[in-house]
This record gives sequence, structure tokens and C-alpha cells, in this order.
Amino acid sequence: MSRISRKLFERRLIDLVLSGPDAALPPRAQDRLILLVAICLDLDRRRAYTEREIDAVLEVWPDRAGGRRGLDRVTLRRALVDEGLLVRDRAGTEYRVAGNILGGRFDPAVLEIDAIECLEVEREARAMRKTRREEELGDSS
Repeated sequence: MSRISRKLFERRLIDLVLSGPDAALPPRAQDRLILLVAICLDLDRRRAYTEREIDAVLEVWPDRAGGRRGLDRVTLRRALVDEGLLVRDRAGTEYRVAGNILGGRFDPAVLEIDAIECLEVEREARAMRKTRREEELGDSS
């Protein structure tokens, strides 16, 4: 499998969050990983989080991202830990983003992505296209 480029990552993230089903983690492993890495990109990779802090971040992430509101913090936390993207200490009291969330599966440029900003730019572009179409339809009547 070849590495996922920054462009493909952004395109799939947009499709998954803004156009995909709202209820659960994506069934395809690659799509699930893209969504989970996007969440990690929104975390501070230099600090430890308590369970309460990580849950607070995961609770609001779907709303901040503008889609997939059916995802809950427990499912996200479990998936992040299961995929090795979020590491829990032995006592289970602290969480850290894993040292190498890309694991050779993604182009290193993916680390530069601001997932929330990427999604916001696309939402704005879609809204502008919709307004333009509505105006064009109004002009033709």
C-alpha cells in the first residue's frame, strides 16, 4: 500500500466528515484511520491529557468538525487507543498522542494539516456554491 498524500488525506477527510454517514466510525480501515489521525492532529502532541481532558476534547470534536455527530467520546477514545494513536499510561490516568501517528502510512506533510480549518474552508466553499446556484436559478425564472 502506498502512502496517503496530504491531498488525498484532506479530500477523504472532507468526504468522511461532511458527506459521509453521521452515525459511526467509517467501516473501511483506511477511512477510519484518516478520521482518527485528523483527531490526533487537533491534539497537543507535546502534553499528557487526563481522561477527563481527553474526553472533553473528544466530546466536542464532531461538532467542531461539522459532521459525524453520531460519534461519542467513548467510541473515539477506544478507537484511538486500539489503533495505537493514543497511548494510555499503565495506571490509565494519562493519555498522550503516540510518537508516530503516521506510522509510515501517510506522507509527513499530513502533520501540517489543521483538520478543523480544512473542513471549515470546505463548508464555506460549499455554502458559496449553493448560494450561487440558488441565485442562478432565481435569475432564470
